[in-house]
Amino acid sequence: MVFGAGPSIKKHIKYLKTHNKKFKDYTMIVADGATSALLEEDIVPEIIVTDLDGKIDDLLIANSKGTIFVIHGHGNNIDLIKKYTNSFNKVLGTTQSIPLENIYNFGGFTDGDRAVFLAEFLGAKKIVLGGMDFGKYVTSYSRPNIKKNVEIADDIKIKKLEHGEKLVNWIKQNKDVHISSIDENNQKWYKS
Repeated sequence: MVFGAGPSIKKHIKYLKTHNKKFKDYTMIVADGATSALLEEDIVPEIIVTDLDGKIDDLLIANSKGTIFVIHGHGNNIDLIKKYTNSFNKVLGTTQSIPLENIYNFGGFTDGDRAVFLAEFLGAKKIVLGGMDFGKYVTSYSRPNIKKNVEIADDIKIKKLEHGEKLVNWIKQNKDVHISSIDENNQKWYKS
C-alpha cells in the first residue's frame, strides 16, 4: 500500500480500519506527510519516502518504531539533509539525478509517486493507493504551514501533483504491476 497526504487520507485509513482488518498485513510505504495521519491512527509504516518537509517530530517517532527512511536529496533541501539525516536510523538516500555508489534513483518526482516507483522496484505486483488524490487541494499533512486542514494548492504544487499523476500512470502502462486506489464502492483489491 502506498499512502499520500491528500484530502482522502483520513477517510481511507478509517475505511480500512473498519472494513479490512488485514490491511496491516500489507507493506506500507508512505509519502512524507502521510506519516502524521497514520501515526494519529496508531499505524506505523514500514517505509517513508521523504524529502524532509513533513513534520520532523512525527518522522522521528516513526523511525524510532522501526520505519525505514528513503530520504530524497534535491537542491532545495540540502540544509534539512545536513540537519536531520544523522538523527535517523535505517536510511537509504535517493536522487533524481545520476545515482552514486550509495545514492539510488528508483524513479519518480514527488514523494508520493517516488513511493510508487520504489514499491514497483521492490517487486510489488499489486499496489493499492490511499490518500493519493492528485487534485488541486493539499492538506496540512502535506503542507504543515497552511491554516486550514485542506486548502487549494499553490500553482507549483498543482503542477507537481499533475506530474506525479502522470508518472503513476506511466508505471501502470509500462510496468508489470497492477495499481488501484482505495474506493469505498469497490473493495475487490484486497480480496484478489
